[in-house]
Amino acid sequence: MGNRSNAQTNKSAVLNLVGLLDDQDPEIIAQALKVIGDHRHKAASVKIMALLSHENDRVKFYAAEALGRAKDSAAIGALIQFIKTNNDKDVYLRHAGVLALSSIGAAKEMASMVNDSSPAMRTAAVLVLRKLQDPKVALFLNDASEYIATEAARAINDDLSIVEGLPSLAAMLNQSKFNSEPLMRRAINAALRIGDEASLNSLVNYAKQSDISDALRTEALATLATWATPSVLDRVDGRYRGKIQRDPAQLNEIVKANAGIFINSKNVQTSVAGIKLVSKLGLKDFNQSLTALFNSSKSTEVKTALIQALAQLGASDISKIVERGLADNQADVRSTAISILDKIDIPQANFFGIIKPIFDKGGIKEKQSLIKVLGKLPIEKTEKVLDVIVDLAIAKKLDNEVLLELSETIEGSNSEALKTKLKTVISGTDELAEYTTALYGGNLDAGRGYFLYNSKGQCTRCHVIDEENKKSVGPALAGVGSRLDRKTLLASLVTPSARIAPGYGTVLLTLVDGQEVMGVLEKEDDKELRLITNNPEPLRIPLARIKQRENMPSSMPAMATLMSKREIRDVIEFLSSLK
Repeated sequence: MGNRSNAQTNKSAVLNLVGLLDDQDPEIIAQALKVIGDHRHKAASVKIMALLSHENDRVKFYAAEALGRAKDSAAIGALIQFIKTNNDKDVYLRHAGVLALSSIGAAKEMASMVNDSSPAMRTAAVLVLRKLQDPKVALFLNDASEYIATEAARAINDDLSIVEGLPSLAAMLNQSKFNSEPLMRRAINAALRIGDEASLNSLVNYAKQSDISDALRTEALATLATWATPSVLDRVDGRYRGKIQRDPAQLNEIVKANAGIFINSKNVQTSVAGIKLVSKLGLKDFNQSLTALFNSSKSTEVKTALIQALAQLGASDISKIVERGLADNQADVRSTAISILDKIDIPQANFFGIIKPIFDKGGIKEKQSLIKVLGKLPIEKTEKVLDVIVDLAIAKKLDNEVLLELSETIEGSNSEALKTKLKTVISGTDELAEYTTALYGGNLDAGRGYFLYNSKGQCTRCHVIDEENKKSVGPALAGVGSRLDRKTLLASLVTPSARIAPGYGTVLLTLVDGQEVMGVLEKEDDKELRLITNNPEPLRIPLARIKQRENMPSSMPAMATLMSKREIRDVIEFLSSLK
C-alpha cells in the first residue's frame, strides 16, 4: 500500500510500474494497471491497449478502466474492438468498456454505431450515450433489436431523463414494429410529458389500436385521464418531475369524440378503462350511454366501474342504478353499490326496500359494510331501517357477525329509542356481556397481524402458536381453536384471571375442613384438581373436598383495556382458526 501511495504522487515511480505490465503473473499486471489508472498516466496507453486482448479477464477489465481514467481518445478504436470481441459474453467487461468510453466522451463515435452489425456494440453505444446524457441516443429507438430500442427508451425517460429525446420516444406510439410493455409504457409517458396536441392525438390513436395488449391500452387511457394534471411523479420510474397544469378543453374534445369506442368495447379491460376515463374527466355527456351499458352488461367489472362512475358524474337515475346494484347476483357489484349509499340521495320511503336484498342474499362482509354506511347517514333517514334491523336481532334472525357493526352504528347515533331497544339484544350482568358483539365476524388476517406485530398488545412476548416452540411465558396456543370455544377465548382476553390454563397459574383452595392449599394448577377435570406444590409429587384434591377456590391474578393484563372491540373480534377469529 505504501508503494501505491507513493506512486500516486510520484510520476517517476509510476513510470517504473509500466515495466510490470509485461510480468508473467496476471495479478501483478492487474495491480499495476490499477495504480497506473489511478495516476491517469497516458504515456502507457499503447501498451495498455494491447492488454485489452489479454487472456486474463481481470487484466482486460483493469486495462479498460485505466484507459478510461486517462481519458485517452486514441484508445476509442481499441475499446470498440474490445466490446465487439467480448460480444456481451461477460457483462462486467462490457461495463468496463462502457465506463471507459463514457469517461473519454466518445459520443460522436457511439452515435455512428447506430447501423453497426454487432448488437453488443449497439447496446454498449446506447449505454455510453445514456451516461453522457446525449440526445443522439434517440437514433437507437429504430434499432432492429427491440431490446436495444427499449434500452434507448430507458435512457431517454428514466432517471434524470434526456428531455431532447422525448419527442422521438413519444413518436414510437405511431410505429407498429415494437410493442413490448417496457418500451411502450415509456412512449406513453413521453407523450404525457410533452403534452402537445400531436402527442395527445398519437396517444388516443394508439389506444384505439386493436393489436395492443390490455395492459398497454389501459395504461394509455389511464394516462389520458391525468393529461391535464399529471402526477408530479413519473408514471414509469417514480422520479419527481414537477407540477404541470394544462387546459383540459382540448383533451375533453378529443376524448368526447373517441370515448364511446372504449366504453362500448367488447374487451372488459378496455371498457372499464374508458368508463374511468370519462368519470375522471367529469364528462356528463356520457351519462345516458353509461346507464344503458349498466342495464345491458353482464360483466361484474364493468358494472362495478359504472356504479362508481355514474355516482361520480351525478347521474339523475343513480338511485335506480344503486337499487339494481344492490340486487345484483354478484357480490362485488353489491359491495360497490353499498359503498356509495352515503354519497347519493335516496328518499327515506324507498330506503329499506332498496337495501333489503343485502339482508336477503348478501354475505357477511356486505352486511357489515351496509350497516357501517348507515352509520354515516343522517339518523332521520336511517332510524326506521335500523329499527327493523334491531327487530331482526331481537328475533334472532340477524347474523351474529354484524352485531358489532350494529352496536357501533346505534351508539354513534343520537337516537335514544334505538339505544334502549338495542340493550334488549346485548344484555347481561357479567363482565363479558359488553363484549358479546365481538364473538363473531372478525377479520382473520387482521387478527393474525395484531397477534404477531401489535406493539401495544405484545401477544408474542408470552405466547407462541407453533408446536415446535413450547417454551413460553404463557400457554402455547397451537390448536387452541379446537380446545376452546369463542366465548372461552373472549373470557381469556377480557378476564384472564377467571380461567387458568394448566401449568400457568396459581390457585388458593379452602377445603371443607378449613385447611388452605396453594399451588400451580397442573390439571383439572370434573373430578379433581392437581396442584404442583413443594411436595415431590403433584397434590390431587377431589372437587368434593373444595369449599372455595380463588384464582390468583394472571400476569396477563385485561386486554379490553388495551384493545378495541373490533381488535378483540379479529383476534378471536384468528385464535379460532388455530385448529
